[in-house]
Amino acid sequence: MNKQENDQAVFVAEDDVIQLSVIDKKEYPEYRSILCDNLPSACQRYVINHPDFERSLFDDLFTEGSLYYTIREKKRYQFCGYCGVKNIR
Repeated sequence: MNKQENDQAVFVAEDDVIQLSVIDKKEYPEYRSILCDNLPSACQRYVINHPDFERSLFDDLFTEGSLYYTIREKKRYQFCGYCGVKNIR
């Protein structure tokens, strides 16, 4: 997502530093950029070598009962990560 799409984002909260918005399917490339950051190297290799699995992890964020948000640095509109709840029920 780029700065121009900012107008279409659904912002939930923000302060002087960050913005939280409802996660959008257009953000998949940014999600991919941080997906393996906290995984052990064996898991990273599996995810990288199985793009369908990687995509299914992202698509899972949109299932019924899930609640996920994108975190962006407000000044530069830079993607920082995401947060959420897998099952709100």
